[in-house]
Amino acid sequence: MKKKVGEEAARHWINGMRSIAGNVPISPFHLAAADDMESLLEEVLLHRKKKEWVGLTAQDLADVGVENVIGAVWADAKLKEKNGN
Repeated sequence: MKKKVGEEAARHWINGMRSIAGNVPISPFHLAAADDMESLLEEVLLHRKKKEWVGLTAQDLADVGVENVIGAVWADAKLKEKNGN
């Protein structure tokens, strides 16, 4: 199974590539690799941003047959669970 890499670890590797670029004769390769890695990281982070949670209105709940507070709380909790919130 592939291990997930967090933002902090990715930035550490990117900074490492930039550091190597200052000390190795083939530094243009390392700089280009660091730039590419940083671009990919920014793209991933952009897609990871979560949308703001929008709860159900009283009318939404009534439309699906939820007519009491307990049912409304359960429905909202279930939606949050399914959406990873």
